[in-house]
Amino acid sequence: MKRISRIVIALLMGCLQLVCAYDQQYSSQYGLSGAIFTPSPYVYALEEGSSVYSINFYQKQDPSTFIQDRAARHLSFFGAGVSRNLEISFGQELFTGAEKRRRSYIFGAKYSMPNDSLPMSLSVINPTRSEDWASIIMSAGWRQFYFGIGTNVGGRELKEVDVLAGRDVGNAQYGGYRMFRRLANQNVQQSRLEVVGRPDEIYFIAGGTVDLSKNFQWLYDYNGDLFSTGLRLSFDTLSFQVNWVSSGDYDTLFLRDQDNFTVSAQYRW
Repeated sequence: MKRISRIVIALLMGCLQLVCAYDQQYSSQYGLSGAIFTPSPYVYALEEGSSVYSINFYQKQDPSTFIQDRAARHLSFFGAGVSRNLEISFGQELFTGAEKRRRSYIFGAKYSMPNDSLPMSLSVINPTRSEDWASIIMSAGWRQFYFGIGTNVGGRELKEVDVLAGRDVGNAQYGGYRMFRRLANQNVQQSRLEVVGRPDEIYFIAGGTVDLSKNFQWLYDYNGDLFSTGLRLSFDTLSFQVNWVSSGDYDTLFLRDQDNFTVSAQYRW
């Protein structure tokens, strides 16, 4: 019995060593180190970083004709460590095909708070378009599992008149999107209700990366709106990733029928 117990303990220790042996940082799809979309509590070391490109395809419905056509969303980002506890990222969100939304540039920064017992970080993801919302996220945990809470600030609320005027809808990269009714302000008929939309003010995130072998990782992620999971094949400097991503509030808002898969390539140094 003691011999069996020793064998079981040895196997468990071996599995734990396998999980931790290849503890390297990779970029999320927004450039900051993390899992699939969300930033982890860790940062890149000084002069360490990566560039990442991701794409997903979907059907886009024309709101006037209800005809569906193909479209794609492209994310191209660069992220790097600039000090012991700070990393930055920069990139763009680009749409092609039937999607007519404008290109958006996005900056990110993450500060890792020194903490021996529980790694923590504060991340800011800030788009350059004035109508979009900036996201602030506090993450805590480990590379294999972390969790956090975030908020979206700034940006412009969606109103019925904005839709009729064809204005761009402001969105956030994290959290869902809520539509609700409220009494119109004094510039409109006072007794009238208006429909207003904006990103979630408070949301929760979770994610993690588990090493299955030296060159193979399993990832999982929740960004406050989307659930995702994927597999990554990594080499010394290159990695390739395939993720399954659920549909979310923004797919409903923008009349998208997702393929629910994203693919990405990453170069690390």
